This record gives sequence, C-alpha cells and structure tokens, in this order.
Amino acid sequence: MLFLVGLLLVLMLWSLQAPAASTDARIPQGATAPTAPSLHLPFVARQFTPGTVYTVTIVNVDFIPRIRNIRVGDTVRWEWAADFHTVTSGLPGVPDGLFCSPSNTDCASSPASLKGAVYEHQFHQVGTFPYFCRFHFAFFNMTGQIVVGP
Repeated sequence: MLFLVGLLLVLMLWSLQAPAASTDARIPQGATAPTAPSLHLPFVARQFTPGTVYTVTIVNVDFIPRIRNIRVGDTVRWEWAADFHTVTSGLPGVPDGLFCSPSNTDCASSPASLKGAVYEHQFHQVGTFPYFCRFHFAFFNMTGQIVVGP
C-alpha cells in the first residue's frame, strides 16, 4: 500500500514538471520555466509495528489451537495451563533456533516452563513455522504450527 502511495506522489509531481525546452510564449526569452519541487524520500527501514496478539494455550499435552494463522507483524502468545512443556521452533525433535521458550536462547536444551508461564514471539516473515514441545513430541505428538500470511 505504501508503495502505491509513493508511486502516485511521484507520478503527480512528474506531471507538474514543465518540459526542459519550453515554447510557452508566457515565459520571457532566456528565463527558465518553474519546475515542481523534487521529491526526495529518505530510505525508511520497514518497522514492525505491533499487530494482533494471538494466544495458544498449552493444556495437558497439547497446543490449542494446534495451527494458528496470523499475519506479518502479529505476535503469538503461548500460555501454560500445564507443567513441564517447551515451545521450540523446528520440526519435531530438530530445533531450528528461530524461537523457543522461555527466552529464545539455547533452543536445543532450554528448560521447561511451568503452569502460569507466558512466552511471546512476533513474526516478521511470511511462512510456515512448525514448533514442538521438546519433552512430549515423540509419544504425544505435541506439535504446533504458525502460518504467517502477508
């Protein structure tokens, strides 16, 4: 959307500019025609503003909902309603280090969290992000997936 607004501004300013060699009789000989101000837009890095916060609840040995659809810039908030679980990104048993509870560090061996814990992660890219509980993925298929759309 921002791209379209910028393009529209450039086109509007371009249409206001006078030709370099004008034959307009109203401009005195030797004078230059006025031109539209130049549009110098600074480069602005895309900032991820807080979007919607979606909750996934950890109950017994399950993530509810198991699949959560969100948009770029949204945040997923995992809430523990049961003890001794992790949120670890990657395919079951294979941490990829993209995100993990409780603090996004040492995802392959991060500690389990207990009932009442909360972990949040904001998603900045379109894609599908699988995750699992390191302690319960094998026997209980405790896995989930975040699907991020534009």
